[in-house]
Amino acid sequence: MTYFPHDVMDIVEPTEPDLLEVGPLRPAPADYAFRRSMTVIEITLATAAAIGAVLFFADVAVPPDDQLPSGLDNWVWPAIWLIGTVCVPSAIAAIALSRRASSGPLLVLLATALLGVELVVQIPFVGLSWLQLLVALSGVSAAVMAIVARGSTRTPDRASR
Repeated sequence: MTYFPHDVMDIVEPTEPDLLEVGPLRPAPADYAFRRSMTVIEITLATAAAIGAVLFFADVAVPPDDQLPSGLDNWVWPAIWLIGTVCVPSAIAAIALSRRASSGPLLVLLATALLGVELVVQIPFVGLSWLQLLVALSGVSAAVMAIVARGSTRTPDRASR
């Protein structure tokens, strides 16, 4: 292994003084309780909704056609509804959480509310299932974490651990 006795900054002399000036400090990104857990839940919900919508579009593993709402002859509109009420809001919340946006917990609450609307609309058509229970529990747990996170902001030294 070769030893370099000098640091690069020792060898290169700056010629322009403005290169050494420090620009304005940006505020540290927000960090709050349960950020990672909420991110995982929202990514999982968005992925599950996207897979469900693809299955609806492909007409694979769908409920019988007699369970379709009146006026519909295929599962395309329910797939679009699923994307709009679960996939997109959960994906937006997950992106905001991963970027440590201060609006992350609020977006989780909004995505959870839309998930609740989806479940309330879905149950009369397809009935109750264990999958709906699992999705509802995931949404409720994300909402509880978001409520706790909205009231807490971690200090930078604790967030870096």
